[in-house]
Amino acid sequence: MKNILYLGLLASLLILFTGCPYDAKVALNTYVESLKLDKKFYGDFTYFKEDGTKDLIQISKGMKQVYNIRQHTIDENGQKMEYFYHRAFVTEIKGVQIVNIEKKDGMFNFYKFEWKSDDELVLYAVGEEYVKANYEKAEHDDTKTLRAFVEANLDKGLFEEEMVFAREGSAAYKKLKP
Repeated sequence: MKNILYLGLLASLLILFTGCPYDAKVALNTYVESLKLDKKFYGDFTYFKEDGTKDLIQISKGMKQVYNIRQHTIDENGQKMEYFYHRAFVTEIKGVQIVNIEKKDGMFNFYKFEWKSDDELVLYAVGEEYVKANYEKAEHDDTKTLRAFVEANLDKGLFEEEMVFAREGSAAYKKLKP
């Protein structure tokens, strides 16, 4: 029982310190309106977390302008903890590319991304706390107003801390691996 309480407390602290991506009921645009697929994204990437766990993502071609993403969370002992499958597509707003991640439950998360190098993909989540504090329609999303909100707040604290994903087997991977 103590272990369950400890894990619950640890999970709460991780959420508190790392923040949460905003869950939206709508995307920033439709699949059809999204940017064309870029083969540079295809492959296996790893995000090493401070607690010793890591997220492995595999990005592949989906249908039309959609990427397929498989995500595994691995614990500090190398055991697979969680597995998720997502669909993703890219929106561009004022020159900033934002990936719309569609989760299994039909909700969307959004991440600004940039390439640090050919093998380092940097993601910045649209933060739940910021959106709920500053977006009047947070509980009643619609694409037009959500997109307008994101556009108006691109440089005003909308995004969380960076997460750096390194391509498996690359020099960047070896540099980031603890």
